[in-house]
Amino acid sequence: MRWTIISRTIAGFLLMAGLFATVNFAMVLYINRVQAITEKIFDTNVSSLLSAQRMEGAIQAQRRRLSNFLLSGDAG
Repeated sequence: MRWTIISRTIAGFLLMAGLFATVNFAMVLYINRVQAITEKIFDTNVSSLLSAQRMEGAIQAQRRRLSNFLLSGDAG
């Protein structure tokens, strides 16, 4: 069978469309996987960050109480 210019053009177009669809499908799977991993990391780090901020606030409150006690002698 002899390939005409139109049949070669159509075959090339279909080949490129197939490759494009395959690459897009692979990228969707990859992006979903990366998003899941990133979400886990952010969840862990955000909870750690909140805990650290709460601890910092508690330490600052204790320092204020200690400074107040050392300066005035008032334990209240």
